[in-house]
Amino acid sequence: MYGFVNHALELLVLRNYGPEVWEDIKREAQLDIEGQFLVRIIYEDGKTYDLVAAASKVLKIDAGDILQMFGKMFFEFCQSPDTTPSCECWDQMFVNSCRIWTLCMTTWAPSIPA
Repeated sequence: MYGFVNHALELLVLRNYGPEVWEDIKREAQLDIEGQFLVRIIYEDGKTYDLVAAASKVLKIDAGDILQMFGKMFFEFCQSPDTTPSCECWDQMFVNSCRIWTLCMTTWAPSIPA
């Protein structure tokens, strides 16, 4: 999974809940990452799944609701001129983001249409 997906979730938490909560989520997800996720680095898919599950637990918000919030943040993130990826990696990032979205929606929010 490209880091821009994890970084968008990171921004969502930081902007809405603060850095202490983000650190709690990383601890709950058992992620030992210093600093922020790097946008163009590929991370294991499991890290993203663990982050969503940990965010749900720490924030006491249904994972489906987190994914709805994430979708909005992800859209804004992708439109930012600071994070817009180069053309050659758009296709792969789109495939990865669709895969994570579909898996998360079917795993944690089966009642919400994907």
